[in-house]
Amino acid sequence: MGVAIAESHDGILDFAARDSLIMMESAKSLIRCGGMDLRDWLPHQIATESGGISLATRLLALLPIILFYHEDEYWLEKQLKNAMNHLPAGQFKEADIMVICWAIAHVLTKKRSAKTTINDLIKSIENAGITDDLIGKNLTKINGLLAECPSLATVGDRLNKNNHSESAAIYLALYCFLSTPEQFQISIQRAAQTHPEPNLTKLLTAALSGAYNSHAGITMTRQLMESNHLSPNRYNIQLITVADRLYATWLGLYSVDKHMEKNPCQRHMMMVTDPHQLVPPV
Repeated sequence: MGVAIAESHDGILDFAARDSLIMMESAKSLIRCGGMDLRDWLPHQIATESGGISLATRLLALLPIILFYHEDEYWLEKQLKNAMNHLPAGQFKEADIMVICWAIAHVLTKKRSAKTTINDLIKSIENAGITDDLIGKNLTKINGLLAECPSLATVGDRLNKNNHSESAAIYLALYCFLSTPEQFQISIQRAAQTHPEPNLTKLLTAALSGAYNSHAGITMTRQLMESNHLSPNRYNIQLITVADRLYATWLGLYSVDKHMEKNPCQRHMMMVTDPHQLVPPV
């Protein structure tokens, strides 16, 4: 996953182990249940988080859900809202969370172009009945900035205006990704120079760019490990194992553990199925 790659590469991201645990527990629940089952998923999230919840923590919990349901906008929206309604509240707008979730799902769908991301996000917002005018204005502003290509400082000034710092990070991440969609490291480095939430902006940019530049949004982690850009430490091996199992579950491979080899750093899985024939569980 792009987030994990950025987190491990030269200290680009610096999130607590608890946050990574939240993401892995979310993925493990989807694997166990073959999809989203709130009765199984929620207890593991509540157990790792108490009190308020940051936007970064919430996104990490939702990332596996986005990966699993990215091809079906109806089910994606349904499962994300169901999950968010049961997580502790935070100091950000739920509609902004949906924007970044839809954006990640969009770039995971390879039949779509990164160039149409903003217009597709606006359509998704309209279809969902979200009436927050500021979101539409922010997205339209990004389109204008992409055409104008101003300095990053100017981009920051314009997108920070009228937005809470965490919400601004969402739109800054969209800009950093869309301005260089095929350059993962450049996108992350630019995100690192933003203010006032550079770490959050990096995480969001990593999720977008990692999804776009990987195959099915998951195997980029192994690509970098095999090219010695990602150290095969215990945490990375565990994360790759969970990511592989989530991918296999999404493809419809049953008895996942039986089909997984012991060393995730050296295997090249080949699974044949038609994910379009899978029906998401209710």
